Amino acid sequence: MKVSASVIISMVWGSLAVAACQTSSDSDLALEARIERVVSGLHVRQSVESAAAERWTLEQRMAHYDVPAVSIAVIHDGRIQWTRTYGTAVTEGSQTVSGQTLFQAASISKALTAFATLRVTDQGLLALDTPINRYLRSWRLPESDAGSSDSVTVARLLAHMAGLNVPGFPGYAPRAAIPTLTQILDGAAPANTPAIGIMQPPGSTWAYSGGGYLVLQQVLQDVTGHGFPRLMDSLVLTPLGMEHSTFQQPLPANLEARAAVGHGDGGEVLPSRWHIYPELAAAGLWTTASDLARFALGVQSAANRSPKALLSTQSAAALTTPQFGSFSLGLLVRRNGEHGWFTHNGGNEGYRALMYAYLTTAEGAVVMTNSDAGMALASEIINSIALEYGWPGFIPEELQ
Repeated sequence: MKVSASVIISMVWGSLAVAACQTSSDSDLALEARIERVVSGLHVRQSVESAAAERWTLEQRMAHYDVPAVSIAVIHDGRIQWTRTYGTAVTEGSQTVSGQTLFQAASISKALTAFATLRVTDQGLLALDTPINRYLRSWRLPESDAGSSDSVTVARLLAHMAGLNVPGFPGYAPRAAIPTLTQILDGAAPANTPAIGIMQPPGSTWAYSGGGYLVLQQVLQDVTGHGFPRLMDSLVLTPLGMEHSTFQQPLPANLEARAAVGHGDGGEVLPSRWHIYPELAAAGLWTTASDLARFALGVQSAANRSPKALLSTQSAAALTTPQFGSFSLGLLVRRNGEHGWFTHNGGNEGYRALMYAYLTTAEGAVVMTNSDAGMALASEIINSIALEYGWPGFIPEELQ
């Protein structure tokens, strides 16, 4: 029997299609198996090197720490390879979390603020070594016996080397009076933290200061003429495709149904569901694990001088090169031999989050939780991901 050329071509294309489907199916199965090993292989630091070490499932560890919800995003080969969510938005609730469920990123907000500040620097509106009072219009950093405001520069604020006080913020209940940025900077009612000022000589030592990032927030608003949420949308969130993120505080009503509720370290629901953080630059970001992974990809792109990078080569180096101990101008940066990575964690009332990504390879992960006990669990998840993916130079001790 003769077989026409058209039939032969159809047979070939059919065979190729079947092979492609099989390859795709095999790939999907391999990825699911990999994910299953991650969420079934959690361990504590002391057992990392032991082949016979006890392993727990993610479900078991969530119960152990009383963490209602976890969101995970994994970067592999320069892209977000997978995201998974587990648990419910509130303890014993029926609303399961999804990839679009919002969590508070807390202090990871500072990393995005640093990125935005460096973009404004690239635009020529700021210089890293210029005293910040030369840029401030709506407020001035007061002089202090501890040191001169002329020594407080943009770079020192970014690196927590400016000698400023107020490391963190407790937030505000939804029905409480919410202070303006100026009231927070001045420590004036209804602000619940002290006035921000110089407590030790600028440049003398590293001291974590959320207050310093609020001064940066005022600087950015003054030099651009834009409110902070709009500024972050245009400089960071939209360019990096972070479609499910916002710096709006309070959280807009239309987004509240998508938010995971905060919990204490014993699993108790926060009476107010979550706190409001008008300290936007330091702690105001609502986001998802996938969106934070997109930010990490943006940092990796800048660090590797990609043509699509949003930062200049000089600004990328400032963000990813340790300058004061292990801290760059916005990130904690570590090295183990030839391998380097950047990280930042976050802890607002009822939420804990951890971002960890490499500078030397296109790998990384983000874990977000809605519990004060979530950081230990996030560390265990990162450990498990690192072992499964063979992250080079990984040091589990640094995540405990």
